[in-house]
Amino acid sequence: MNVFEAYEKYVSLKLHFTKEDYNYLKYGGKTNLKIESFEKRSDKYHFQKLAKKENPMEFLIANFVANNGSVWIGELVNDSKYDDVYIEWKKRKESLKYTFSKDINLLGDNFDEALKVKGGQYPLALQLLFARKISIETICIIDALVNFLPYWDEKILDIYLFKDYSLIIRKYKAFLNVNGDVYRKILMDKFDGK
Repeated sequence: MNVFEAYEKYVSLKLHFTKEDYNYLKYGGKTNLKIESFEKRSDKYHFQKLAKKENPMEFLIANFVANNGSVWIGELVNDSKYDDVYIEWKKRKESLKYTFSKDINLLGDNFDEALKVKGGQYPLALQLLFARKISIETICIIDALVNFLPYWDEKILDIYLFKDYSLIIRKYKAFLNVNGDVYRKILMDKFDGK
């Protein structure tokens, strides 16, 4: 990946995770960025560091998801905590079935209750996500299977904090290529008849 491509990935993925109307996959990561204007930037060296990463695209996705789409490029490539975020993300992705199985055990015995919004308050599944006891990947997979997010968007009263999470969940779901049948079976095995 060259430096301009790294810049373009950074900008297009940031748009994807922060703007309702931009979809990285739909537009193929394309933007109206021009190499001429990039050459005038004083922060090009940050994008050189990004381009040298093992997998700049995955590095960006991991960190945009973990930081609600907002992280400055200078901080991203100069602070090792962002490398740690990427390493943890890779571990979760590599053991996604195991993580999902472990996470859904924390939802209790009643799947519907774990997703239910009562009095506008956060449901159990969202509380567990906020407490970092379950992964955002688990929430994305469950939403891909049962489409509960529109219900949460409508019923949760605290729109400020949750609004950002809702957007991240919807946007991140597009990058999770999972076999729905496999995860549906894991869910059914856990909650069937309960």
